[in-house]
Amino acid sequence: MTHPDPTQKANLLFNLLDNLPLEGYESSFKILPYSFLKVRFLIGVQTKNISKNRFDTICKKMEMPDYCHELCLEKRAQSNNILFGFEEDGSHCVYKLYLEFTEKNRAFVYQTKSKAPLLQYLGFKWDAFDSQKYLVTKYKWFPYISIDHMMNRLVRLYKQSNHFQLILIEELIQKAIRHIDDLVEPYIYLEASDMNTERASFDINLYKAGMSIGDIQPFISQTMNFYDIDSRKWEFFLWKIRSKILGHISGGYSSSGDLFLSVYYDVFSEQISWRQQRC
Repeated sequence: MTHPDPTQKANLLFNLLDNLPLEGYESSFKILPYSFLKVRFLIGVQTKNISKNRFDTICKKMEMPDYCHELCLEKRAQSNNILFGFEEDGSHCVYKLYLEFTEKNRAFVYQTKSKAPLLQYLGFKWDAFDSQKYLVTKYKWFPYISIDHMMNRLVRLYKQSNHFQLILIEELIQKAIRHIDDLVEPYIYLEASDMNTERASFDINLYKAGMSIGDIQPFISQTMNFYDIDSRKWEFFLWKIRSKILGHISGGYSSSGDLFLSVYYDVFSEQISWRQQRC
């Protein structure tokens, strides 16, 4: 019996994006109860740099589910960036595609001064070997949210003010803020939810802090221990990426209702040989 090969699926995505002017490449790792996923990446392309026909072809070759494909084509023109993603977990892997609406949203907020949440990303995720298994995720941006308001929302998300993960996240945010000079918008805060699942999660962009993965090693180590991850699975990996720039963290409850935490790091420009960045 032949087992599925996630590497072939990753290489297919690389090949489909070949010769496109890429906006960048971002790596991440995800921590779940008893599980550590380190083969995860996003590749960005400006919407204006990929024709509708090329985009449609890529979606079809990735075997994007019909419902996702139709919705994606409908909303594509409103986006400024398109992110293509991949996640591997042993013999299982997931394709991802996100439409980003940052430019439209910023223009609206600038004109109206509104602080109401706005749809920042529309995400599509599906099993690379069985496209009938898919999720559609909405990521809402909370413009210029204060730390107090953000922490109150996180308390509601975690359902208790003294949740171990929440305490660590608050400590990390406070540490990051001390490194940021931008007092108007020191971070970007999003909340995510899936259609018809238990997902309730957040994402905080902390690139402006200029911190490295090594700077938050204690935070990561405590989280790994909290999720009961064998240190042999992650200590050397973290040592290898210790100098990479911290990007954003996301966490909360997954679509299956499990706690999780993801750490994103080190955006590479299109000049970088992103084919070689896969961990």
